[in-house]
Amino acid sequence: MDVLYDIRDTIRRNMLSVLAIAFIAITVVWFGYFLSTNVLPRWAARQELAAQVLAMQQTTHQGEQAQQDSTAALQAQLADSQTKLNATTGAFLSEAQAAAILDSLYRYAASSSVTITGLQAQSAAEPVAPDALYSVQSFAVQMTGPVLQLLDFLGRFQETTWPGVSLKDVKLAQGEGQSTLDMSLALYTSPLATGAALEAAPFMEISPSGANATAVTGASAAISTVPAADLTALVNSLYEPWMAENWPEAIRILEQILLQTPDDFDMQTRLYAAYLYQAYQLYAAQQPEEAIAALKRALELRPDGQEAITALQRLNNGLPLDESGSLGTQGVDSP
Repeated sequence: MDVLYDIRDTIRRNMLSVLAIAFIAITVVWFGYFLSTNVLPRWAARQELAAQVLAMQQTTHQGEQAQQDSTAALQAQLADSQTKLNATTGAFLSEAQAAAILDSLYRYAASSSVTITGLQAQSAAEPVAPDALYSVQSFAVQMTGPVLQLLDFLGRFQETTWPGVSLKDVKLAQGEGQSTLDMSLALYTSPLATGAALEAAPFMEISPSGANATAVTGASAAISTVPAADLTALVNSLYEPWMAENWPEAIRILEQILLQTPDDFDMQTRLYAAYLYQAYQLYAAQQPEEAIAALKRALELRPDGQEAITALQRLNNGLPLDESGSLGTQGVDSP
């Protein structure tokens, strides 16, 4: 009992200290409770949210980096695809170039003194998909003439070495005097064709001087750098002045053509005829001196031209010309 009384007395004497200790104890307990129920959960939530934000930032950065890499890769693929497209389209002909190659067959035939007896479109040997960006024009070509002239024609047809041109099934059947040449010509055209490779290739023509030997040996070639399509347009422009008997204009066009293909026998014949026709026209217009100059120019082209020789002799002897302007056996038709 004395111990309890002592404790009570001690508490009474130290009441303020006891109350302070009790207050501190209660405060610590309350603070611990508040910390565990309010502060710590929110702190944990904040840390978790911060971790999520950091993860999202990293993900966003990775996504931006991946997008940049993807854009660079796509641009590289587009550049590579464009390069491949340019290389592919450069191997095809345009429709105008294909038409020019067909026209060149007749020019080479005239230069080689052979006759094209057939040029027929035929089905392509290889199928083309409906969605393909190119088409194949296939033709069966047949011509007749002496063997060496037919070989000369093949030597002139240098377009077979160009992209988009394929020559197959070449067959030469020899006969007495006249032989037959059959071949299949395929032209690969595309609306996307740039024509760069074709325009870069030279336009070749083999001189008819010594044509037989040239056909066999492949020597003596005269090269022009004018694209076939441009030359064809120039030839087509000859029709109107020729039919209108506008001989100065026809002569001007023919001389331009012969600057590009100086060994074209057909065009040489037409220029000779144009000068002869001009001479008759000038004579009819009472310009005999100009007519004589035109006849002399015609003889420079063909010294053995009997029509020009006869007309020049008549003018020099003061005799009138036959104003019919006939070329006799020359047989020069309109272009």
